[in-house]
Amino acid sequence: GQCEESVAILGQVEQLERKLSAADPEDLRALADLDVILDDEAAAWESEANPLLAPHGSNRQASTATAAGLLEQYLAVIDKMLRQDPSNENWKLLRADAQVRLATAQTALGHPKAALAAAGLATLKQLTGKGPASPMELDVAASGFLRVQPASLRDAQFALACEKRAADQSHRHRPYILLALAQALRATGNFAEARTTAKEALALLAAAQPGTRRPNIRKMLEAAAQAGP
Repeated sequence: GQCEESVAILGQVEQLERKLSAADPEDLRALADLDVILDDEAAAWESEANPLLAPHGSNRQASTATAAGLLEQYLAVIDKMLRQDPSNENWKLLRADAQVRLATAQTALGHPKAALAAAGLATLKQLTGKGPASPMELDVAASGFLRVQPASLRDAQFALACEKRAADQSHRHRPYILLALAQALRATGNFAEARTTAKEALALLAAAQPGTRRPNIRKMLEAAAQAGP
């Protein structure tokens, strides 16, 4: 939950990765490293815009705008990578995720991007709806269908199916997947099961230490474990 501290460090790494990438624009490793950093920076600002996680007095609109700008850069790097390796399905998944997140941020800023969101969701469903998919891939797809804006594009039942598969494949040992499963259960009206699943995930975390900051995963799980009705 220390956004300012994290983005300062990530910004330093981003500048280093940009120099490495500029030194050899065809080096996919350097591009991939830059892509990871831009994703991490965008995720930090997305968390800062989350009312459950944002510190008191923070500017959620400004955080969302910063996240949108980083997601645009992130998407541009992925497109450059895909031009060199068009068949890479992992990058296709990341591109679809970036499209959905960017469209969601733009909608929150008053600039709906339904076509962009729909394109990303279609790719996510194509890559995970049938056949094998890793827990991470399933979680990415579920997150898109659960949180996308405009909300009319959401499909909570598909998100729930993905998160159930992800939880089974990970043997219910990954707290972030159980959190997402709890959120999908809640979105489909399974409130009691959502709370039980959140408590199951909380039991996997290290015990909270007095005087230390609660990590975001704990904040979200505690909220999910107590949410009504």
